[in-house]
Amino acid sequence: MSTTSPLDTDALLDRIGTLFVALAALVALFPIYWILTRSVMTTRTSFRLPPIWIPKTVTLDAYESILIQGAYFDYVVNSLVATLIAVVVGLLLGIPATYVIVRYDFGLNLDHHLGFFFLSIFMLPPIVATIPYFNIFRALGSLDSSLWLGLVYAVFTLPLIVWFTRGFIDDIPDSLGEAAEVDGATHLQTFYHIYLPLIKPGVGAAAIISFILTWNEYFFALVLTRTEAKTLPVATTEFVGQYNIAWNELSAGIVITIAPVAVFLLVTQRYIISGLTKGAVKE
Repeated sequence: MSTTSPLDTDALLDRIGTLFVALAALVALFPIYWILTRSVMTTRTSFRLPPIWIPKTVTLDAYESILIQGAYFDYVVNSLVATLIAVVVGLLLGIPATYVIVRYDFGLNLDHHLGFFFLSIFMLPPIVATIPYFNIFRALGSLDSSLWLGLVYAVFTLPLIVWFTRGFIDDIPDSLGEAAEVDGATHLQTFYHIYLPLIKPGVGAAAIISFILTWNEYFFALVLTRTEAKTLPVATTEFVGQYNIAWNELSAGIVITIAPVAVFLLVTQRYIISGLTKGAVKE
């Protein structure tokens, strides 16, 4: 007969769970530690085998090389411009579109059919649209443009914004909008003064997620840009050559690429959580 008490079993399971979480955190954080340490090493030190785990000396030569001597700051600006265009255009088109889809069904079940349509667009791999976009932009002479790249990003963030904010608008009782219209408000006034203030958490969360996705996008930027509009993800891969890899500069480039998003996410994570939780429960 076993003498193990339920309390002992629970304590053992807690320890196993804690150990598992610690190992998972170690696995997740190790690449970040590796990149950070490589970025503050000299070129020769970063190539050492066996690798140096804790650098004895710290240098910012890699950051100076790519930011001051190189054109990496221009790539930061390009990424920021394209990302902001995508987020702003996506919100300006997506939020009103969601409002119309949810509130004015016209007897066509738009909420279901168009919702699935927008989601299916988001599920398409970028390579499906790359060749048509490339041919169109080449014919228009619009290749290598941050503006046009941002508009392409907006097309692919639009379905995400529609899908994400759909539940927020659907949770608002129709009686609020109907009461405003009875008092003489137009459809636009009803949307702007009644619905928009109530879905601000969802709009904020959708904007943050869209920003992160477009900032990290690589494939469209690789095909549709050359030098003038090159973004950070594309520029970072250029440190990988055919015969060698500039580990310290590559690591510094990765840090510069992920640092703004990491800081942005840390600052805004409570808004994301608030937006997700407020839209998750039907009140």
